Amino acid sequence: MSAARRIPLAAVAILFPLAAVACGHDTKPTTTTVAGARTPEVHAVAAVTGTPAEAPVVVTYADGDAAYRTGHYSEAARLFTSYAERHPGNVTAQYMAGLASWKQGDLKAAAVAFDRALAIDSTHLKTLLNSSRVLIELGRTDDALDRINTVIGIDSSSGIARRLQGRVLEAKGDFEGAIDAYQQALLNEERDVWAMNNLGLLYIQLGRPEEALAPLARAVELKENAPVFQNNLGIALEETGHYAKATEAFSAALDADSTYAKSAVNLARVQGRADSTGSTPITLSGLAQSFQLQIRMLKDSARIVEPDSSIAATQETAPPVNEPQR
Repeated sequence: MSAARRIPLAAVAILFPLAAVACGHDTKPTTTTVAGARTPEVHAVAAVTGTPAEAPVVVTYADGDAAYRTGHYSEAARLFTSYAERHPGNVTAQYMAGLASWKQGDLKAAAVAFDRALAIDSTHLKTLLNSSRVLIELGRTDDALDRINTVIGIDSSSGIARRLQGRVLEAKGDFEGAIDAYQQALLNEERDVWAMNNLGLLYIQLGRPEEALAPLARAVELKENAPVFQNNLGIALEETGHYAKATEAFSAALDADSTYAKSAVNLARVQGRADSTGSTPITLSGLAQSFQLQIRMLKDSARIVEPDSSIAATQETAPPVNEPQR
């Protein structure tokens, strides 16, 4: 090779670094200067941390259900709402979002979620019933009654719907209508202790404590460890002059729940007092039995056998349209 064709080592050393830049990983386009020379663009390079981006968390129905079952209602409401946003046609998810919101005390959020569930399925009975409870608590009794009547139109045998109907009618001041509705609830489900409690409490509030004794005695017979029922029975017993038995009822309420302040106050008021002179002797079992008989008689009176016909027709005795305590 001639000396003229030799490339000086210094020139080779200069060329190779330039080649390394040209063959590097920056493959972005270049710009052209006014004079025509091409210069590379300058780009900010983010620092590499070595930590991969976290994948988005996918909420499942089971996540919300687990939170709800363990009593974490605020978290359950959030999870069910998130799940429902990704499954807008899932009525159960919307319903559970409403139920969890109601359980945590957020009535407005519950009402919104229940409305969304009904927008998907206007005949979803659980949503209709529980949303009516929320509407009652919000004071929207007309809206609540509309939903209750929808349930009754779908299932006239629903004792819960009749009981809620009684609550709405009571709130609207239709006390006789409420009594009929509570009785109809018991015709549909004769062991509905909340219907018995509501009926008894309404009698007390109307100044008719004697009529309250039987349904409340029956409620206590069926669920004796419920402090609400024992307390309301104690009120009825006190107002009819049966102070000894009232003392027993208030004490039973505190045995069931030692923190039940109402019963503690009531017990202090009646303890040690002698029964009123002339008060009729009673037994709670006898009162409970008399109430069972009363409901069965109402059932019998609702059955009408038309003359000259072997077909029995049934006539409803009531209008076709967190529970009270004292």
